[in-house]
Amino acid sequence: MLEILPPAHPHFTRLQRSRGAMDPVVRQMFDDLIHRFDTFRSEFDGLGARLDRRFTESEAFRSEHDSAVDSRLDSLEQFASAQYTTAIIADN
Repeated sequence: MLEILPPAHPHFTRLQRSRGAMDPVVRQMFDDLIHRFDTFRSEFDGLGARLDRRFTESEAFRSEHDSAVDSRLDSLEQFASAQYTTAIIADN
């Protein structure tokens, strides 16, 4: 088996470039860019979970509020109906 030797030059050479090697500076920039995208993706995933939770809580609050409004409207309708019925009986 062949032993892998360290590079003959500690810097990027034309020979390395001609063989398809990427410049270490450019490679570092790409690695940083990929890391930023991964960080953004994880933050975005967390944002989606927070928004889902917030909408669920909002929906629960809205449902409670709607039921309270409906019960108040029902009591007002019953009161108005009773007043109307009382007025009709008093007129007869």
